[in-house]
Amino acid sequence: MIFRLLFITLILLFPFQVNAQETLDDAPIRGFIWGLPADIIQENERGRFVDEEVFDDQNKALFFVDRIRGMRVSIAYEFMNDRLWQARIFIDKNYFDPQDRMDDLLTIHTDLTNRFGPPDDEEMSWINPREKNFPDAWGWAIFRQELIMTSTWRNEETMVQTYLGAKEKYNPIMSVTYTYLPTKLEIDKTQQKQEFWVP
Repeated sequence: MIFRLLFITLILLFPFQVNAQETLDDAPIRGFIWGLPADIIQENERGRFVDEEVFDDQNKALFFVDRIRGMRVSIAYEFMNDRLWQARIFIDKNYFDPQDRMDDLLTIHTDLTNRFGPPDDEEMSWINPREKNFPDAWGWAIFRQELIMTSTWRNEETMVQTYLGAKEKYNPIMSVTYTYLPTKLEIDKTQQKQEFWVP
């Protein structure tokens, strides 16, 4: 259950290569390309497999744990019609000083910017702005559920989003989500049709 809640974050600097000639653009997440079936991911993911959840006939997820850049992470690969379309990485690291999360977030952002270029969007949502002018206290503001930070990178097929915030006070979440945009657009259209449907 914990792995279902703690999906995935952070990019991999040492990707498993499905094909030695693939470029980074061909292998958006941990060396895997979009559309791979679950059995290929399960066989070749170097993290430790911990769980599988089948949501319905078309949707399921595989869960792994690993270390990336020295940080313990939970990884979830999500499949639609047995094709990889989303991956989430959650940082499971314990922080004694909440401000240290900011250092790790900066590392993640640097890695993503080196790979995808500058972010397309960055947002800081202040619930309580008392620490807004004091960057050395932003980690504490996140810890107290007073700040949420999100950033987004996009290329033609892949969107990457980082999230740092606390949905519950004193329980922050740091994650990176990789999404295959064509499938996301398909899901969004289906949801819009369902919202407008009147039985």
